[in-house]
Order: sequence, then structure tokens, then C-alpha cells
Amino acid sequence: MRNVYLGIGLLVLLAGSAAADPEDLSSGVFICHHDPDISYSPPPYPICETYLEGYAIEDPMAQNPSIMTTDGRMWFILAAFEEEKRWCGTEFGFGDYDPYLFIFFNAAACAAGSFLEIPTDGWPGPNEGVAIVTTDEPWFGHLEPVYYFEGYAYYGLSGIIPVDVDPPTGFAGWGNCLTPPESYATQCFPGMGILTEGIYCGPVAPPGACCIGEDCFTVLEEECAAMGGDWYPDHDCGPSNPCLPQAACCVCQDCSITNEPTCDDLGGEWHPEWSECEPNPCPASPAREASWGTIKSIYR
Repeated sequence: MRNVYLGIGLLVLLAGSAAADPEDLSSGVFICHHDPDISYSPPPYPICETYLEGYAIEDPMAQNPSIMTTDGRMWFILAAFEEEKRWCGTEFGFGDYDPYLFIFFNAAACAAGSFLEIPTDGWPGPNEGVAIVTTDEPWFGHLEPVYYFEGYAYYGLSGIIPVDVDPPTGFAGWGNCLTPPESYATQCFPGMGILTEGIYCGPVAPPGACCIGEDCFTVLEEECAAMGGDWYPDHDCGPSNPCLPQAACCVCQDCSITNEPTCDDLGGEWHPEWSECEPNPCPASPAREASWGTIKSIYR
């Protein structure tokens, strides 16, 4: 039933236009962050708005996934991306840990507008999870809070609260705002350290095409550099393979620069002797010329 609710919630939202590929969430990760300067008593309600207005980090490297005191503290789970993104649903949970590690007094979702929240019975807690779907205004940004927690390490235990999948679905990540929505799993699982160092995460660049001669490998940029190849972030080794020779492809009089297999798939004629489409080198087809001749004869 949870998946049905999540799907319905995402489907009712319309996709809009924003930054380049705002619906591609493939580089996303969750981040655990604690700011010791945020007051716990009295709590700075509304907490999510207070965080965004005065304490928000702008760089994932500024994350602090550790609480080094038994005093009351609040911390956040953030959604982090390489560039500004838009999403309408998120889902995650906690893995296994000692429930006495951190005593929760309050926890709530952070969202700009109205939302539907579907938690497991024991959330937040070990091996529990939550799904959240916006019902009017989606999340937007590159480093946005999606949940906050209040509590303290009452028993003075040391350990990590690991972020993990939502147990009922086995998924942790986001749903974008397209219709139908597309799901993207987190590329990293962080952990909030209680009286110990936590687990850091950072946005992961999606793999691209790495060319070594005409050989193509789909890898990350740093892997391509280590291989001594040329990296093309907006391509893969499929039909758009940039490692193959690129030349003019003529589909009738329409010209585009492609590789030969792509041109064949388009039903065009590939011309390796032409490297540009300006000026258009593709001749009009005889059939088109004949049709144009017929039209001219009618209106003479």
C-alpha cells in the first residue's frame, strides 16, 4: 500500500522547467549534518525554516555528521546534488543500531509546502523508515533538508546511526516530478556519529563516455583520467558513442553530426568526408525536387 500512495502522490504533480536536467537525480546522496550552534533549548521553531535562513551549508564538504556531546542536540538529513534539482518524493530509513544510542524527542519532515508522510510504526528507530511525497510545492535546490531530529545521547553510548533503505520497499532515494515519476537511488549512505566520527557522503558525478582511441568505456571522470582517456560527460557508449568518427548524416536534406551507426538508425546517409552541417551539404532528394517542381507548375 505504501508504494501505491507514493506513486499516486508523485503522479498528481506536474513537471515544470528549471535548470539543466533538474529531474535527473542520479548524482544525489543523503548527508547527515549537525550544527552545534543551533539552539536545542528552547528549540528554534520552525526548525526547518530556521536552519535554511541562518545555518544552511552551501558546500557538502561543510557537513558535520557527528554529535560529540550528551547534551540535547538536533540534526538533519539533507538531500545533496551537484546542481540544483527538483524532486517530489523521498524515501529512506535507518539501519541497525543500539536504540539507546540516541533518544529521540521529536522528528519531522522538512518540506516547503504540504506533503504526505508514510512512516513505519517505529520510526525513527533501528530498522525503520519513512516515505514523503509533496502534494503542492516540490523540493528544489542542491543541498536541502528533508528531515530533522531532536534528542540526546542520554546513556552516553558511542556509535553510528546509519542511514539505510526504507524497509518496506528496500529503497532509499528520490522520485522526480515527471509524469510518471522516475526513481533515483542514493549513491551513498551516511551515518550520524554519536560521540564518535560519523560517515561522510558527497554528491557523485554520473559516469560518462571515456574514449581511448575508438574504444569507449562508461566510467567516472577520475577513472577516465587514470586511464589516460578523453571524457565526455554528456554521452555514454550506446548509440551516441562519441569515440567513433563523427561526420555529417543526411536524412533527406536534414543534416546532423553523428557517428555512422546512429546515422544508419536514422535511415540517413553518412558522409565521412563532411565534418560540418553549416552550410548544409545535404542535397535535396530527387523526390523532393520533383514535388517542388509539381507545386511550381500548378501556381504558374
